[in-house]
Amino acid sequence: MLSGLAGGWLLYGWSIQALSSILLVVSALVISLTDFRYQVVPDRLTLPGICVGLLIAAISAHISLADAVVGGVAGFGILYILAWAGDKILKKESMGGGDIKLAAMLGVFLGWQQLGLTVFLAAASAIAYLLLRRLITGAAVRSRLPFGPFLAWCGICAFVIGDWLASAYVGGGVPV
Repeated sequence: MLSGLAGGWLLYGWSIQALSSILLVVSALVISLTDFRYQVVPDRLTLPGICVGLLIAAISAHISLADAVVGGVAGFGILYILAWAGDKILKKESMGGGDIKLAAMLGVFLGWQQLGLTVFLAAASAIAYLLLRRLITGAAVRSRLPFGPFLAWCGICAFVIGDWLASAYVGGGVPV
């Protein structure tokens, strides 16, 4: 946890962006531990996180308030639609409401621009984890898996290197 705090200040100095990264790292840690152990993403973190993210967007230059609002709505909407489709296809609950609210919180902190990267990385890493777990332990690929930790940590990756990845993709090379 201390390294997450120090990392925010090392990357961004004394700034609102550093505060944002620190809040994301601390939230990701608590959400990951809770979701892996109890299969719950606590509203006590996500709902206040949405409010704090909107406040930070209102006072910082890192992300505009409009991008934060659109990101929050998009995060909620995208995961809500995925959960609805998963429920219809699997004929059972495929994703909990906590994951949906977590995506909204991440959308507020990251903006809509980095939200797609976050969801893509989270889905890809969750699939890779399931396949690797299947190879190592023989567990069924369809076994229950908390998605919150994948969303949270991939959101941090998008926060830290998302702009760099986007410019590498659009520019056709890796910027230095």
